[in-house]
Amino acid sequence: MYSPPYSSAALYRVADIRQIESAAAVSLPAGSLMKAAGRAIANLVQSLMPQTDDQLHGQLHEQIPKQILVLAGPGNNGGDAVEAAFLLATAGYTVNIILSSGADLFSTEAKHSLQRAQSSSAQFFQADYLSSTTNQSCSLVIDGLFGIGLTRPITGHVATLITELNRLSRAGRFPVVAIDIPSGLNADTGQVPGTSAEQAGVAVHATHTLTFIGNKPGLHTGAGRDYCGQVIVDDLGIDPDLFPTPDGILIHPQMFSGVWQAREHDSNKGSFGEVVIVGGAAGMVGAPLLSARAALHCGAGRVYVGFISTPLLTDSQYPELMCREAKNCNFD
Repeated sequence: MYSPPYSSAALYRVADIRQIESAAAVSLPAGSLMKAAGRAIANLVQSLMPQTDDQLHGQLHEQIPKQILVLAGPGNNGGDAVEAAFLLATAGYTVNIILSSGADLFSTEAKHSLQRAQSSSAQFFQADYLSSTTNQSCSLVIDGLFGIGLTRPITGHVATLITELNRLSRAGRFPVVAIDIPSGLNADTGQVPGTSAEQAGVAVHATHTLTFIGNKPGLHTGAGRDYCGQVIVDDLGIDPDLFPTPDGILIHPQMFSGVWQAREHDSNKGSFGEVVIVGGAAGMVGAPLLSARAALHCGAGRVYVGFISTPLLTDSQYPELMCREAKNCNFD
């Protein structure tokens, strides 16, 4: 399981991310954050997918360029995507781009990145490209359809595109890198808008999510863990002083590095306190057992399990637990 650096554990809601972004943009040239995002995406893709495959055909040794498919939607998320497409095409990758909407919905910065991509070797295709036979050698897909501002359900041709993408990626055809958040996922709640008891909403199932500025709670709660894959945080070089107090902290092992202390050799389990767990009605002994095992892992010395029903003779996995009948046992 991926463990982010402690500095990436701070969680920020969308409103805070927008505030940080706006404050940073004041002192930066126009388009700086988009270019930084594009570089981060391109660097991740290059680390996941070296530029060429070596293939042997008889006596010929060929270098086969990797093919990257970029899905770009409206807004700055799409701008990040086409900026990365330009950089990857410049680096020698075969890059194909699907625009889910017209360029008229792009911001000024996004239009500039789109022009850069159009001037490169990248090629543009219609939305049905993903389901056609021409994508057989696709090596990786970049999801830049929607970002953290989306709160409505995805419908129409974009929903169809995402459904096809999920079908192919689940079959192991290629990894999927989501920009900032998998398209369709709510960054604050981790839920997929449009999901109900009667139907499932649509969101991209990513193998990697490269999220910008700060980590978001929705990447780790609700359905987020099912959609995000490995989460990587890039702050885009923004001044740390612009970050407010986070909404929460993602639990990380480094948070507890100073808690555990080495125990003296001249000690025994009686030196480290006692914990008493009482519970376990008939057929429900699992809860006190799990609690008692957790107490052992947390460093408790003697751990008693007092069962309100017939007690177990012993816990086969942790025989050091002392199992008793709650009403008769004496814990002194």
